[in-house]
Amino acid sequence: MDPTRVHVGPVSAFKEKSRQLVKSGNRNIAVYRYGGQFFALDNACYHHGGPLLEGDIEDMGGHPCIVCPWHQYHITLDTGEGLYWALQMLPNGIPDKNAPQVVRSKGRKQRTHIVTIENDEVYVTVNTSEPRVDSDVYAEMALANQEKAMTMPMNCSGCGSMKKIHSGLRSGQVFAEMGALNKMRFPGSSEKPILQCVKVENLCDSTKKFYFNICQGRLEKQLIPGQFVDLKLPFLDPYGNPFVRRWTVIDTNKEGSLFTLIIKAANESRGGSVWMFSNALHQQFTLIRVGGNFTFTHHMSRLREIEGRIVILSAGIGITPAYASLCRYFEEIPEKEIPKLHVLHLHVDRTTSSVVGLQKYIQWHYAKEVHFTYRFQCYLTKQNSDTIMMNESLRAITVCGRRPTVEDIHNFVREFVSASPVLAFVSGPSIFVSMGKLALLSLGVLESDLLTDEEDYVNNGGGVKA
Repeated sequence: MDPTRVHVGPVSAFKEKSRQLVKSGNRNIAVYRYGGQFFALDNACYHHGGPLLEGDIEDMGGHPCIVCPWHQYHITLDTGEGLYWALQMLPNGIPDKNAPQVVRSKGRKQRTHIVTIENDEVYVTVNTSEPRVDSDVYAEMALANQEKAMTMPMNCSGCGSMKKIHSGLRSGQVFAEMGALNKMRFPGSSEKPILQCVKVENLCDSTKKFYFNICQGRLEKQLIPGQFVDLKLPFLDPYGNPFVRRWTVIDTNKEGSLFTLIIKAANESRGGSVWMFSNALHQQFTLIRVGGNFTFTHHMSRLREIEGRIVILSAGIGITPAYASLCRYFEEIPEKEIPKLHVLHLHVDRTTSSVVGLQKYIQWHYAKEVHFTYRFQCYLTKQNSDTIMMNESLRAITVCGRRPTVEDIHNFVREFVSASPVLAFVSGPSIFVSMGKLALLSLGVLESDLLTDEEDYVNNGGGVKA
């Protein structure tokens, strides 16, 4: 018997849009029936290992796609290509708001497999003869292939009506497994330092600041605000694996602590952040890794070349790396040691009470400093505009009730970017990062000058972004 050939079941068991999970060795494969045809793909999404079996099937520009339920990535059922909607550009590089969006392909990202019908029975033959694709990383990961094979297909239209067979698996836990695969080690030390949380204070809505000190071991390198730390929390995930989370260092050597972290946890969220809110104080944590170069410090030579010109695009908790660098360079480092900084900053959040460090951004925006200029604009998606209208300082720098479009970002940065080269820091949810990159690249920002927190995390050991 060919171990790469799997019997799925009778054709008659599959209704339109139904799907079934099968296994070949340790590899989970999702089999779908759509439009009278059968398709098979690796079940773990190429992006973060999400369960494609739970996704809705949608048509995208004439291409049937499975939509990952975690981050809504669209993957063609027949070729495994990652598709996205893209703006059309005018010859001058400005987005054409009157033109319809078009479907673009990222290339083949998800491994597809061969489906055959013999005597009204469905078979899948594993396709490993083609070059590696992004999803292979997760197909080879035990944590992303925990589910058992199904004996019958689920006759449903997608994740909205499906029992969450993959519900115990979180994106962060898959990344923790990636960290183990990458053999993340603390640099320069055979034993990882042990930290203790010595203080917790409230900052704003669902956001707290945590102070840490070392109680065992030592750091080989000095921490820089804006870098990340990977902490192993003192419990295991549902599969018995270490529960590791990654957060951004905000400042160092403050109020008797080694460093501080800012952590946000929505009321409806679950996992490491919520646990930290209730249990972190006086707890001990293993410091797995320190790293990242998403800071002004790591790019100071380039900033000197371009006369300190910086664009920051941030959303939600993605503002923390920028906040850390801004505090360090605006308030702590003597101005004679750095070039004069000129910063343009666009941020997206829910309300004024959810913006980390809002009062500082307002202060810097209106400040008349010798060693920096700073301009801030904030989009508040859930903010009542009436409360903003009563505050003159906020009224001039906020937009209420909506998210920015690519065109909004483009217009905000265009004059600044067109005048001279800039270094851009873009952080936040994947969709926002993609919008920011599109706007900046269309204005001629060099790819080498466009830094994102996603790339920083991936390029520095995988890790778990929290």
